[in-house]
Amino acid sequence: MPCALTDEQVGQVLARLPDDIGSTAEFVAACPHSGGARSGVACPVVRAEKRAACEARLVSYARSHRGAIWRTPAGGDLSRWTRGGGGAIRPGKRLPARTDEIDGFRVPVMLAVVECMAERFSTRDQSIDPEFSGAHPALAGERNYHARVGAALGKLTHPDGSPLLARLDRDPKLGQRWERARAGTKAAAGGAQPVRPEHFAALDYMETAQFAEVRAVFERHPDVGGAYFRPAYNSITVVDLHPSSPRPLVGVGEAVRLGTHAFAIEQEMPERVAGLKQFRAAQKEEKVEARLEARLVRGALAGRLALPGFPERLRFLHSQWRMEPEPGKSARVADLVAVDLARGRLVVIELKAAADTGALAQAAEYVAYFRANAPALCPFFARLARIMGRLYDCPEVAAVSGIGAPATALAAWPARGDPAGVVIEGLDALDRD
Repeated sequence: MPCALTDEQVGQVLARLPDDIGSTAEFVAACPHSGGARSGVACPVVRAEKRAACEARLVSYARSHRGAIWRTPAGGDLSRWTRGGGGAIRPGKRLPARTDEIDGFRVPVMLAVVECMAERFSTRDQSIDPEFSGAHPALAGERNYHARVGAALGKLTHPDGSPLLARLDRDPKLGQRWERARAGTKAAAGGAQPVRPEHFAALDYMETAQFAEVRAVFERHPDVGGAYFRPAYNSITVVDLHPSSPRPLVGVGEAVRLGTHAFAIEQEMPERVAGLKQFRAAQKEEKVEARLEARLVRGALAGRLALPGFPERLRFLHSQWRMEPEPGKSARVADLVAVDLARGRLVVIELKAAADTGALAQAAEYVAYFRANAPALCPFFARLARIMGRLYDCPEVAAVSGIGAPATALAAWPARGDPAGVVIEGLDALDRD
């Protein structure tokens, strides 16, 4: 049975909720069904149909009151909602009308879903939306469906030809992250800056007591078995490092939003762990490179940031740093970023599943990127070093006052016949400019 609340009544229920509304379940709790008692507004929906009915009603309300609430699909049949606060597309203003297709996706459907999203969202938020996937059943069944959705989103434009969406960072599980762009905005080279204020905001959160408590929740859960907390765009990605995982480095659930408290994570842990275990069980082949990276990061976090098998002067700072792409090229990722304590400089490490003659040259390209963007990157990594040093009991890293642009590129892969060994190429350059 559909939800019979009028728009005015939906607004009354929403007025009782905080700006961060939460999931559709929060709306259900605030909207009495069959004798519920939190809003004083009657809604004749039987218990078994509550969530689906309210989900559909909120979607309808979001589309008739554009900008009033933003939607972020959370998987299953529920979404997360936040109260609208303006943004690049003003409340009440329709997105550009389009009737064509992009890469086989119907643009009117794409825009209808985008306009209900939060100001910032991920490719997967769009691709798993029931209306969007339902409008493209043939494409939704393809193996590269999510990648195709991301490519299509990047081609949406305002009537003046400027991009409708701006690229942010990339989440390994959720895909490209987007934010709404104003008409007339030119895309930066590669679509975004090397470091944004929101990345520094993630570092702010990592220095709070709330984050320390959140970290403790993940680290004491036996089924997680080790996690790395990667500062990302306005969030912290919790990365799986479990030694038994055939394909680690995936997120342990959704990224942790800045300001999140431990009690909220405690409530989410059963769902986060269930999704992680389901992902692990579905992997039929192990990913050697990912397992190597997880082993090195896990060892570093347990050993005062020293990377196992590497010179002790090198201390781990970051895993999977996304480098903004050059025009016409795809984004690249630096597997490991470390600090050389002896020289006060960054070191970029490229990992491979096996010996690779081109790996060192690839890492050298990344070093060139870091050098070119040193004014933005070095202050970020210097502050990250101090935070990581305090979090992982490494006073020499915590004492870092500044970091210079990288001068060294390294490549590494597993040692044959030695499960704990690693072969490193490029170490002779550590002391050369």
